[in-house]
Amino acid sequence: YQRSVREAVVSTQSTGESIHELSIQLTTIRSEIQSITQEVRVCDERIVTIDNSIEAKIAALRNEMGERDVMIGQIREELASRDAVLADQAKQLRYELTRDCSLCRGM
Repeated sequence: YQRSVREAVVSTQSTGESIHELSIQLTTIRSEIQSITQEVRVCDERIVTIDNSIEAKIAALRNEMGERDVMIGQIREELASRDAVLADQAKQLRYELTRDCSLCRGM
């Protein structure tokens, strides 16, 4: 009977030690999970910061492109206006040359 009691006590102590070891391991795992969770939060914050920065740069580039499009439009209008002026000047010169030539022929 005493032998059975001793074996039961030893078994209980062994089980208690196993439970204690498992408890320590569980605490360690929980700590590691918290650490990893914190690292993930930091990474998420960095991703959000980078994403916001990229979005801001895209918006700035779109704004620049819009400004350039306006400038290109203005340049095109200016060139069209100059082309019209040059066409009128060429027409006037042709008229004057034709008139001058006809005056010369008449003499």
